[in-house]
Amino acid sequence: MSTLSTPAIVLRTANYRDYDRMLTLLSPEHGRLSALARGCRRPGAKLRGAVQVFQTGQYFFASRQDRLTLTQCELGESYYNLRFNLSALEHASYIANLCEEAAVPGQADPELYQLLLDTLALLNGGTPPPEEVLVHFVVRLMAHLGYRPEVERCLECGREIQGDAAWDAEAGGILCADCRGRVTSRVRRTRLSAQARMRMALMMRTPILQDCRTPLVEGDRAQMLTGMRPFVAERIERYFPSQALLEHGQGQKA
Repeated sequence: MSTLSTPAIVLRTANYRDYDRMLTLLSPEHGRLSALARGCRRPGAKLRGAVQVFQTGQYFFASRQDRLTLTQCELGESYYNLRFNLSALEHASYIANLCEEAAVPGQADPELYQLLLDTLALLNGGTPPPEEVLVHFVVRLMAHLGYRPEVERCLECGREIQGDAAWDAEAGGILCADCRGRVTSRVRRTRLSAQARMRMALMMRTPILQDCRTPLVEGDRAQMLTGMRPFVAERIERYFPSQALLEHGQGQKA
């Protein structure tokens, strides 16, 4: 039996048997991990704090036949304030779901790990609004995964666009006025203003904590949310319960 120690954050949990819990975690060094926490649901169990969603820390595992069992944890940040803000909690859950899909078991991804920690810190702090944090996160996540949105040049002719443009979520970028009538798409195109495009380009060059200091214009935020939702769906082909909650809440606001 070997051992493994790594920083990690709990992305998802599932109760198992009477007192155990299965964990899905994200590690900067080992990507997505699955582990069993035995007896953690017993009253007074020492691992009780380590098996909550969004808990971070230094996790210690016993490894046997490629199966991990949690043995110890030095607790870190828990993002406790999320429990008191339903919208922030729903957005954090969806973001954790996206990270679980993006992470590869056994493959180091420190950038994804840090992006998640920074994003949760913003949601936990209460500013900017959760919808705005989500925009910042998904633009950076898609770029990190190799799906960098093209927001400066027409995807078809390559010409730089100065003003507003048509956003094609299926193609993953903008089209100029001359090309958008010639290119077909299964997904309805939406408008993306010049200001929104400039801000998205800045997002892909700037750390999220630094960029979020400057608020998004409300109209630009709405355009980005409308455009990025199908863009993400086209590339991460899974529908999460957390996503349904977000869409229901946005529908009520509308």
